[in-house]
Amino acid sequence: MTGMTLGRRGLLRFAGALSGAVATGASGWVLATPAAAKADVAASETIANLSLNENPWGPSPRAQRAMLENIASNHRYAGAETQALTQKIAELENVSPDTIVLGPGSSPLLRIMGDQFATDLPGGELITATATFEVLFRAFEARGGKVVHVPLDDELRFDLDAMTARLGSSTAGVYVCNPNNPTGTALPSDVLRSFATEAAKAAPVFIDEAYVDMMDDWPRSSCMDLARAGHDVVICRTLSKLHGLAGARIGYAVMRKERADRVRAAARSGGLPRMGVVAALASIDDEAFITESRRRLRAGRLALERVMAEAGLEYAHDSQANYLYVNTGMPNERFVALMHKQNVLVVRRSFQGYDNWNRICVGTDAEIEHCRRALANVLAA
Repeated sequence: MTGMTLGRRGLLRFAGALSGAVATGASGWVLATPAAAKADVAASETIANLSLNENPWGPSPRAQRAMLENIASNHRYAGAETQALTQKIAELENVSPDTIVLGPGSSPLLRIMGDQFATDLPGGELITATATFEVLFRAFEARGGKVVHVPLDDELRFDLDAMTARLGSSTAGVYVCNPNNPTGTALPSDVLRSFATEAAKAAPVFIDEAYVDMMDDWPRSSCMDLARAGHDVVICRTLSKLHGLAGARIGYAVMRKERADRVRAAARSGGLPRMGVVAALASIDDEAFITESRRRLRAGRLALERVMAEAGLEYAHDSQANYLYVNTGMPNERFVALMHKQNVLVVRRSFQGYDNWNRICVGTDAEIEHCRRALANVLAA
């Protein structure tokens, strides 16, 4: 290192030091690392982190190069680069740039929308499922709204018929996560598209597509065409998952211009992280990386299914994301602690009615093998 310039080798050492840090997320989606359990993890042993639905192989080589090339410019805000990213997404999605809102990941956008749904109809209801991603509906609750949790159907998917029956004048919004987190199950695109088109006549519909680009029928699986056509439907995406940019924090949502203006105003701050913006610009163009990531994540999911079958564990079938929802046969808190003792990190969040279920995400081949051995030990205990 010379003066204040961080060379490639120094940057890699710095990144390696950071890799030992444990990050926490919102609404209970955190690593299962209680203080009492930390002593059970031997520092010399490898830890398999199967907790946060990340791409275990990391970001695109192009994205990595872009971040390295821009590290010395990190004292500057990414104004021009952010405009370029908005334009690139507009071209990718065939929408107007003024219907796009960027965020540092998708979660801040979910929070803003939950807040606005509640304030637009004070005392109103948000219709969603019993077991789904919580960020939007927690924000809605915090503003005094009532969340209507409709039970999942027998295949652990959103029950759209039951949700339709709850629509009415008191409905402030509808939230659907497709594929669903934590179950991994997905709705047929034509069925969801029909539901959202009709539901949007009663209230705004938010479709969280964090994992949609992993689905077998991508890109047909997306409902972006509804937002493109001007329906009151919000489509939200993230580059944290398939693109492997969880640490870079870039997400976006597409919606009606008037709604986008409001969300953009609520989101105003110092802007997006430069490293995330330049990485996103590079990653979106790396079609070979995207195709290979999709292939590897699907292969990893199939390998994880074989592990669960070998262990005799029930799981939600036909996951379309990079994780499985597994009935472990024991309270989730106990399962988390036992897996941690085996140096496997799994998410600690559980849902009412699914107290024995855990979401386990795809890892590298070595991590999946580690999980297989850990499960054998845990279930034999």
